[in-house]
Amino acid sequence: MRYLPQKGTYHWDSFWEALVDGIKQRLQNELVLRFRQQGFMRRIKELRYRLSSHNDRDGNPLFRDLDPELYLSDSFPYADIQILKKFGLSLLYMNEILDTVEKDLKRSSSRLKGSSMDDDWHSKAVSLLSVPFEMEWLDQITRVRALDLIPLNNGSWVRANDGEIFYSSVGDVPIPGDLGLRLLHPDPAKNAERREFFLTILEFDQLMFKTFAHWFFADIIKETAKTLT
Repeated sequence: MRYLPQKGTYHWDSFWEALVDGIKQRLQNELVLRFRQQGFMRRIKELRYRLSSHNDRDGNPLFRDLDPELYLSDSFPYADIQILKKFGLSLLYMNEILDTVEKDLKRSSSRLKGSSMDDDWHSKAVSLLSVPFEMEWLDQITRVRALDLIPLNNGSWVRANDGEIFYSSVGDVPIPGDLGLRLLHPDPAKNAERREFFLTILEFDQLMFKTFAHWFFADIIKETAKTLT
């Protein structure tokens, strides 16, 4: 890989410069790279390299690959990836990341919805999903808000733009589950990164909880007043 001729690494004359261009063009159209599962060879432009933010703490992708596969083999060191970028290798795009998330959510063995992944994994996952909001990528923000990323107390998963969602408690007081309200499952809220994701990134408005608390306790006060009179 490191012996590939590249412009800028040597003062090529016109003949050799044309040859370098020809090698690059030919290489871009040949099946020369393997994807992560070490299957068939693929063209450089068909594969994507990953950053550490795309991986769990063991260096594995947070989300399973698509079909056809996108992930470049992990056997390529950083220096080789830098060379391959000059021949058409691209970083994993945000839309492709969201494609992997959508695919995961549809699986019966979903990593996001399942209980097998630990807090560190979920923290990394929501950090990755927060990127569109940090970068103000409106199309990707719309996509994230349309994903079933919010777990409710009744076991279902809903989208951020599906309507009002409340915490399952106000302080230490649990909200009754028979009020017809959509209540956030308490477990994700225990993870600081996931809680921030729900509150800030998905516009899970804190005012909503204050409004509910006011309504809930005001209703109790009214009913108590009636009994006293």
